[in-house]
Amino acid sequence: MSKKERKVKQLNSGEVKVFKQFKRQRIFQQVSFVFAALVVAFWINSFVLGWDIWNSLKTNVLEAWQKAAWDVEQKADIYLEKEIWTESNVIKLRAWKQMDNVWTLSLSVIYNPEIVELQDIFSNINGLELSRIENDKWIATIILTFAESSNIQQGKDIINFYVSKNQELTQHINILNANFTDSIDTNYELTTSWIAF
Repeated sequence: MSKKERKVKQLNSGEVKVFKQFKRQRIFQQVSFVFAALVVAFWINSFVLGWDIWNSLKTNVLEAWQKAAWDVEQKADIYLEKEIWTESNVIKLRAWKQMDNVWTLSLSVIYNPEIVELQDIFSNINGLELSRIENDKWIATIILTFAESSNIQQGKDIINFYVSKNQELTQHINILNANFTDSIDTNYELTTSWIAF
């Protein structure tokens, strides 16, 4: 082997060593980046989203979908709902959670009286006395008194509002100060919601 060939061989083997070292460093950087990303992801999952790591890292698609659907559907204790697919002017007040031994239920409804009119409020619950108090045009206080303590089932229509609008603008009806008293005079505050229609 000539001197020139030995030099070329040494040079090639030296270049190969440099490339191998460079390749090792590059792989190490990529692996360390992936490891750091996993550490940050677990940190965010445990500290920001809560300690329930197992449920947040679901691999079962069906369980993950059910949890997500429940989160989307979560509503206030009492909420307003209008069937979008009907042309009815009825907005229903529904219970999201069951309420036991209800004696009285009261709430305030706030709306824009220049555009929205609460024409009628009615209920399909037997033995219920409905009182409507309106001192101002934009707020109505509704008190429901049951003849005997009753349970209101989850998803049940409590009362229906027959409303009309004189313009085609989107309007809001809000519920405030909702609570109920049970048969032993314990008062329970209820979470409420609003509706745009």
